[in-house]
Amino acid sequence: MDALAVQYHLEVYEKTFVNDPSVSLSTSSPFGSFAVGDTFDHRTFDSWYTPPAAAEEFEISAVRHIIWEIDGSHVGHKLMLCVVSRPRGDI
Repeated sequence: MDALAVQYHLEVYEKTFVNDPSVSLSTSSPFGSFAVGDTFDHRTFDSWYTPPAAAEEFEISAVRHIIWEIDGSHVGHKLMLCVVSRPRGDI
């Protein structure tokens, strides 16, 4: 059996996973690792519901992975990040 292609998806949510994601990306290459407590630089995206103020930044508060297989088609890996704003650490 041949290995199936993998599709990678990243979704970034603000405050909770209940709402729609503020950022969604798809790629054929895996994303790097993310961990609770990491900072997430918001400046490259303009789709935030509540953008952090100049003295704030986003911190990752939760990480979820969803993996599925479409038989004979591909494997999907969705990486979901939940972020919350906090005072900037470099000010």
